[in-house]
Amino acid sequence: MAIDLSTATGLLDRRSWPEARTLALNALAEDPRRVEAMRLLAVVSEAEGRLEDADRFLGEAVAAAPEDGSAVDELIRLSHRRGDFRRLGDALLVRLRISPGLPALWNDLGAALERLDDQSQATSCYRRAIAVDPIHSPALRNAAVVAYRLDRFPEALRLARRALVAETGSAQMLVVGGHAQQKLGDTAGAAASYRRALALTPTEGSAWEGLAATRRRAKADSDVLRYVRRTVSLAPFNPVALGNLCEALRSSAELSSAPGYGRQALTLDPGLGVAANALSVAFGDVVEDQLSTTWARRALHIDPADGERMINLGIALKAQGLFREAQRELRAGLERRPDDANGHMALATALLASGVVKEGLAEYEWRHASGFHDTLPVPRWDGRPIPTGTLLVRGEQGVGDEIMFIQYISRLKGKVGKIVVECDGRLLSIFRRSYPGVEFIGRSTPPDRRLAAADIVAQISLMSLPHVLGFDISDLSSSSAYLVPDPGLRAKMAARLAVLGDRLRVGIAWRSRQQPPLSRRIHTKLSEWTPILRVGGVSFVNLQYSDVGAELAAVRDQLGIGIANLADLDLYEDLEGGLALGSCVDLVISTVTTSHCLAAAAGVEIWHLHAEIDYLGFGERRYIFCPRSRSFLRSAGESWARPIREIADALRARVGSAGSRNGQ
Repeated sequence: MAIDLSTATGLLDRRSWPEARTLALNALAEDPRRVEAMRLLAVVSEAEGRLEDADRFLGEAVAAAPEDGSAVDELIRLSHRRGDFRRLGDALLVRLRISPGLPALWNDLGAALERLDDQSQATSCYRRAIAVDPIHSPALRNAAVVAYRLDRFPEALRLARRALVAETGSAQMLVVGGHAQQKLGDTAGAAASYRRALALTPTEGSAWEGLAATRRRAKADSDVLRYVRRTVSLAPFNPVALGNLCEALRSSAELSSAPGYGRQALTLDPGLGVAANALSVAFGDVVEDQLSTTWARRALHIDPADGERMINLGIALKAQGLFREAQRELRAGLERRPDDANGHMALATALLASGVVKEGLAEYEWRHASGFHDTLPVPRWDGRPIPTGTLLVRGEQGVGDEIMFIQYISRLKGKVGKIVVECDGRLLSIFRRSYPGVEFIGRSTPPDRRLAAADIVAQISLMSLPHVLGFDISDLSSSSAYLVPDPGLRAKMAARLAVLGDRLRVGIAWRSRQQPPLSRRIHTKLSEWTPILRVGGVSFVNLQYSDVGAELAAVRDQLGIGIANLADLDLYEDLEGGLALGSCVDLVISTVTTSHCLAAAAGVEIWHLHAEIDYLGFGERRYIFCPRSRSFLRSAGESWARPIREIADALRARVGSAGSRNGQ
């Protein structure tokens, strides 16, 4: 007579595991294929924490009676608990042979295959579930996620929408649909999906991050920062969210705090390449170039085939003046990302800074990739002659760039019939006087109606002229003055400076309006100029625009040195006055400023204090746009102390050899 297992329930209720085990083992000794005894042993083994034994007993039960759905269900449950997805998949296949029409089983098998990284077979299982039940929402949800993960964005969007019909109010499917819409270029639709998801579940962090991504594309930096902060508030230990916050802070007034969040992200996940990459860029923004390079190398080490990270490493190396290595990384990155305008621009400046002019100018044309100055419905000029019609030349970037590059207008003679130049309004009178055969109009919003005239048949940006005209370094060098000061205004300025006597008159300018930390790359503080200011026999004249009264007073009080300053002259707005004043001094010592550009264009000698990474220096020991110039270069990462001392020594020698202005 078979052993009665009906008492097993009471033993299990009392947790009498040894007695239950003995009962089951005796039953198996009597009948080795008794499934009920195997299942009892599995229950006891699981209760005692011996999950592998439990799995073995259930496996034997299923093998003995594969048609017994309850044993298979127990094996499925245990496999879930153990996280053994391969075992789970096998058990689900056995269960599906018993009940092939249950969509939940197909969905569960798909989920198990996903965990085994078999996305293709998982998709097939989800499709089987949907074929059995077209509104089975779990399978629709899972299939949508897998389709998105496999970059099948139209399919992901279609499935997400079907899931929303089957299960209204699914924030997850709204987010998946939003992600797919974004990948398909429907930014407005994606934003609407994210907002609907957040209306249902305000704590859905992925929706906040998705919304941030839509605003990032629109360059709405304040919105991006706000949404990413919300994501981090919901998941403060999510390394991806922290990495995104590091990236978002780069465009804010809190730039200096960005690296801290990047470090937090990498502390949580040292292998998170996205965070290492963001940290590299953030350190570059705050002019910590060695740290930027270190983190860029780490980001690339995590994913050696990532073209964007190669480009970022190239940018970091360029900032350190390592131009050859930078070019190598940038070229490698551009092989993988041939349309990356940022990478091409970085390569352009690395080439130009190292004196590779023609290729550098060609790469520099990538600044047009975002539609820069191509808003008019006329083609960009390619350099071929235009015997009839008008060529529009559009000024760009800073006023100093317009001043330096305007000289190439004269090289268009014989190539085009008529020229109209759009420029900064502050330069109009200067340019009209200096180039009487050219029509000039001021840049304005909305643009001047002259730009829409029918006679304009082509357009070109001012800084593209050297490239289109095929110039090399010798063609870029200026040999004579090319801007003409107003004679009457110049005479007035000369009269005002007459009080300085015959001592050498040296105009000085030490910074632009660019704000720190980026300004530290190319500009100085007047307090650093003490060795220069202490050179005797010199009358210094202020050419620095903006309010510098406090800085000049500090020099007077601390060094006892007075710097001539025409306080009633606004050197930033009144460029006519700045040109006239700059033309009246004997020498200008300056960093990269509009003031030095004006004086240089008037033919005044320039001693230029700039960094080797300044790409418009073209790797030369003189600033080639200036007819008479000499460069005092600072290496990347070096302070200004050495080049300033060299200028002081050169100025002292200059004063000693000249004696006075009249003795030069």
